Amino acid sequence: MKLRFQATLDIEEYRKRGVMRSDDLVILKNEPADRERIQKELYKIAAKNDMEKEAGRDLVKIDVVMDIAYRKRSPEANRLMWMLYTILAEKLSRENGTRNRITPEELYEQDMADWAPRHEIFCKKDSVQFFKMVLEQEKGHVHSITEKGDLCRIEVWQTSSYWNSFQMSEHIDRLLNTLEQMGVIRENNGDLDKIMRDVEEWRTEGGGDDGTGNDQEA
Repeated sequence: MKLRFQATLDIEEYRKRGVMRSDDLVILKNEPADRERIQKELYKIAAKNDMEKEAGRDLVKIDVVMDIAYRKRSPEANRLMWMLYTILAEKLSRENGTRNRITPEELYEQDMADWAPRHEIFCKKDSVQFFKMVLEQEKGHVHSITEKGDLCRIEVWQTSSYWNSFQMSEHIDRLLNTLEQMGVIRENNGDLDKIMRDVEEWRTEGGGDDGTGNDQEA
């Protein structure tokens, strides 16, 4: 039997107790509604196991499955990403000359082609418009639709609008690394200094997951 529920990893409990991630200790906080549901399920299992034990049969075993779901990326993270793209585009345009100006949108599209996770869905032809609508509402940008016999193959790109906070944090780090490699961060750039302060404030407030368990649900 599998029991699945939502819970939030409380990183502050790690810090207060001096527990390291390598200790494999998981501390969870779950919502009251989840606690009530879990309690009911465990009572059912306990009652069933009492009967199974009396009958001499094997007890019910529970498989615990942990999934991590990060919060959706925030508008603040999106703003920071586009500010970094703007600075990057200006730097590249200066290097290429005025005849070959590069826009932030062009850089973004190239990065999505390089970094956006891809998914493929197969459905019947008469259902393709329904699946396209649902996928673009929830999962990603429908990049292409191809027919294969009686089926359609839908290729979905999970672009930044569909990213969670951890994915967006990783991408902002990639942009900062690119600017560092180009020497932009070392330049006397007031705009970038302001963005760097905003990034640090965003991370401090929990907007960017750092891999330590912040803003995660299990």
